[in-house]
Amino acid sequence: MLNRHITPRQAEGGPGVPSTPEKDIEDRTAQLLAVVGTLYGLALLAVLLRVWVRTRILKAFGMAAVAESKANTN
Repeated sequence: MLNRHITPRQAEGGPGVPSTPEKDIEDRTAQLLAVVGTLYGLALLAVLLRVWVRTRILKAFGMAAVAESKANTN
């Protein structure tokens, strides 16, 4: 009886009609993937730059390099 007063736009979840939690999750999937993808890309870039610096500039990588540098200072 109440449905006859709802316009088609409102029936689809337009303004003024509360949405369901399931629909909210579906609608935010693209936003979530964009945020996660961006943060993952930045983290990967930071790790790759760190590896590049350790291998190219310092010519050392890993704990063996730390132990070797400590042995050379004594």
